[in-house]
Amino acid sequence: MANNKEATQTVEKAIKEEKVVKTEIKPDNKQEEIDFLRNQNAELQDAMKSLMAQFAELKNNMATPVAQSTSYNRNDEVTIVHLFDNAPGITTHIDLSNYSIDMAAFGEVRTLTVQQFEELVGRYRSWFDRGIIAVGAGSEYYARRNNLKMASESLISSEFIRKLGTLPMNEVQDIYEKVCDGQKDFIVSYWKRKFIEKVPEFRDLKKLQILNGFTNNAFEYEILELTTNK
Repeated sequence: MANNKEATQTVEKAIKEEKVVKTEIKPDNKQEEIDFLRNQNAELQDAMKSLMAQFAELKNNMATPVAQSTSYNRNDEVTIVHLFDNAPGITTHIDLSNYSIDMAAFGEVRTLTVQQFEELVGRYRSWFDRGIIAVGAGSEYYARRNNLKMASESLISSEFIRKLGTLPMNEVQDIYEKVCDGQKDFIVSYWKRKFIEKVPEFRDLKKLQILNGFTNNAFEYEILELTTNK
């Protein structure tokens, strides 16, 4: 609003200055004066048209374009990201009025309309809160609007999953204690799955004993299996 007011004042000032310039010299003859005033009026009208065109252009330049990610638009698309890595044959299933979603792997992305996303938040908000799904890049406005976390804010990444079995256990514990309950469950279930698959680094007794200590005894069975076999 301030910029528009300044632009209007600039136009008015220019018109006043134009009038001053044009009326400084007046002819003595009456008819010449009349002709002079007619010419002056025509020139002022031309000047007014030119200035108003400049004013319109100035307003257009000052107008701030509304980006998709900074305002509500029902024609937008909203991305969601799957932050869980399910066992084979198991999916994270979402049912909406006119759309069903099944995601299995960590990092899977789905694109929804705003209406679908709003329904998703209404029906499955706890899944966002638990860190099972999150809002994807480019949809920041809708994350803020619904007070949801972005996938980029998650401490668990595909890199973390890839290195989980070889990470120092103090690093695993540090991340485990910082993430939400849903992602705590994910770390536990992923480790258990790799244990069943007999991946060596996930069957290390010392690691399991440390894990058991900060996961509320979640690995008692695995420890029992290893110690009994020995």
